[in-house]
Order: sequence, then C-alpha cells, then structure tokens
Amino acid sequence: MCIRPFNFRQGILYKQGTSDKPFIFRKRVMQKNIGKTDKTIRIIVGLAIIAIGLYFQSWWGAIGLVPLGTALINWCPPYALFGINTGKTDRA
Repeated sequence: MCIRPFNFRQGILYKQGTSDKPFIFRKRVMQKNIGKTDKTIRIIVGLAIIAIGLYFQSWWGAIGLVPLGTALINWCPPYALFGINTGKTDRA
C-alpha cells in the first residue's frame, strides 16, 4: 500500500487531509540561501578556477561554473538540503 502525503486535484497540489490551502513547492525549494559575502567569495573562486583551467588548457576549469552559477542564482542545493542559510534573516 502506498501512503501519499499530497493530494493533486485540478492541477493544484494540496497537503493530505486539507483542502483549503495549496502546498507550493517553489517557496521552499528555490529560496535564497546565499548571503552577500558568500556570493562574493563564490564569484571570485569560480572565476579563479575557470582562469586556471584556461591557463593550463584543461577542461577542469569548467568546474568553476558551479560556484559561479550558484552565486548568480543566490541558491545552493547542498545548503538547502542541510538547512544552511548565510543570507539575512528576518528577525522580529
């Protein structure tokens, strides 16, 4: 028997047992989790790895696209997985 925690009706995803509030994945998944300092470091490191790869004519320079890409979209998948957030948080 398969337990389904979500219910999909009329193109909208709802939590099981509720019918009034739709469950929206985007708010949880692609939330910014990279701060200003982290972003700056990622851009510098990414560009440095790309430059070293070009200098030595190695495809390993393509690895520099990973920190550069995560800095540009302000979201890091491992940070999201482990619940890390280096950005500003709203504190009341």
